[in-house]
Amino acid sequence: MTNPSILSKPLQHTPHEAIESPPHPKPTNSSAPPSPQAALQTMQKAATTYATASHLNNLAFQHLHNADALLPTDYPDHPDLLEPNELPTPTRALEISEAYRIASRFATNASGRFRMAKERFEAANMLFEEARGMIVAAVAGVELEEVEGVVEGMRMRGEPAGDHAGTTNERAREWHVLGVAWYAEAVVRGAEERGGGS
Repeated sequence: MTNPSILSKPLQHTPHEAIESPPHPKPTNSSAPPSPQAALQTMQKAATTYATASHLNNLAFQHLHNADALLPTDYPDHPDLLEPNELPTPTRALEISEAYRIASRFATNASGRFRMAKERFEAANMLFEEARGMIVAAVAGVELEEVEGVVEGMRMRGEPAGDHAGTTNERAREWHVLGVAWYAEAVVRGAEERGGGS
């Protein structure tokens, strides 16, 4: 059954969700050799960008969780797949339609957050790459394995976020279709009960 507490609440966004476009690293001044301090500042900027990406990723999963909680377990399919005696009352059909409609909105928001997280992970990756190059140039012969590992971590986090954006968007579309179908079913059955279907 659908969780009624979620259905009764309007879809809200936290202040943290108003995220600006991901920053792009500015080219360093090639006339001056990079310093360890400049590399550290770039690393800190990358870490901040990574934290924002992680926050967006977590928001996306929360939206997806809210969507899953709304799905009506008693009627998980399209109404056309059910026999007439298996269909619910018009009131219940309308509730199912609303549940799928709101779930679709949650999933759409989740898809957007996953996409934004992917962009942030990619921006953080670029910053870490820049910092790595600055450190190597500033300290001759030094190759920081930790930075290399973090850069690889950016790629690993960015790719799943991009995949989640696509699959979640598909679920949003599917639930939207089900919401429309169940709304139509509610209207038709309501008319039949009032004698308008004869």
